[in-house]
Amino acid sequence: MGQIIIELDFFGSCIVEGTSTAGRICLFWCKGTQLDIIHSSKTLIVAMIVDISIGYKWLLCCGHCLSSKAGKSSFWVATREVVQEFDGDSVIIGDFNKVIE
Repeated sequence: MGQIIIELDFFGSCIVEGTSTAGRICLFWCKGTQLDIIHSSKTLIVAMIVDISIGYKWLLCCGHCLSSKAGKSSFWVATREVVQEFDGDSVIIGDFNKVIE
């Protein structure tokens, strides 16, 4: 993974190990991006992105969840808590094939 980061000239990264049924979640960003990881787990990375020039902050939630009912529930509970605590815009991206069934 380190070679990819170097070859694509990324400045920072957050990589969480996968579960027994799913791969890793990886988030990369370029130099000049102000990004703070505020939560990470095996199923979710949440980052606050800041546009310093206008003082605008927003949340980026990247995730996937386990295919079990309990896994789906815990994923959405964690995502909901983080988003509701933040007073601003949020974007959620991920692998939702099994999440919304």
